Amino acid sequence: TPYQATEPGPRHIRVFPTSTTFSVTTQILLDTTITFEPDKYYTIVHVGFARPSQTPADGFRVIEDAPASPGGNVALRSLNLGIGLGSVDLFLSDTSATAPLPTDPAFTNVAYGALTAYANTAPAAIAMKATATGTRTPILANTRAPFGLPADAGQNLTAVGGSTQAGSALLAIFTPRSVAGSSAPQGTAFQSPAVLFIVDKNPPRN
Repeated sequence: TPYQATEPGPRHIRVFPTSTTFSVTTQILLDTTITFEPDKYYTIVHVGFARPSQTPADGFRVIEDAPASPGGNVALRSLNLGIGLGSVDLFLSDTSATAPLPTDPAFTNVAYGALTAYANTAPAAIAMKATATGTRTPILANTRAPFGLPADAGQNLTAVGGSTQAGSALLAIFTPRSVAGSSAPQGTAFQSPAVLFIVDKNPPRN
C-alpha cells in the first residue's frame, strides 16, 4: 500500500482475515502495539503462520525506510521472507525467462529474515532471480521488477519509481508459495516462490 500518515508514539494494530463472512473477518489474527517515531517512514510486513503449532508464528516485521539518493542509479535492497526455503542468492538479470544468470549474485547468502543494505544498479529492465545459496539451479523465483514511469510535465505527473527510472529506490521481498489448504490464492502463479517489489523512493522532482 502507499504510505499512510499516523501520529507518532505507540499505535495499537490488529490484523483480521479477509472474508465476506462476518464470523471469519471478525477473527483477530494478530494484536500488537508498534511504536513509531516522528518524521520517519516504515514498511510493515505481516509474516509467518497464523495456524497454531506452526513455526515461525505470525508477527510483524517493521522496517525503517530511509533510502539515500542513488543519483543517476537505482537503489535496490532485498528482504528474505521465504519461510522454509533457507538462505538464498539473488541475481539481477535480463527480464527474459531464458536469460542466463549473471556470474555473480547481487545479494549473496541472504538468510531468512535478513534485510540487505541498498546496492546501486544502472536503470534498466531487470528481473530478480533467486536460488538456494551457492547454487545456480533450480531457479526458485524469477520476477520482473516494475519499470516505473517518467515524469510528464504536460499532465502534471511526477515520476513513479521503478527499475528504469533513475533516482528510484526499491525493496525486493523474496516470498514462499501460498500455504496449501489455506484461504490464500492457490492458482498456478501462487504455487511457486516469488519476489514482490515495493517502491521505497520515487525519483526526485525536477
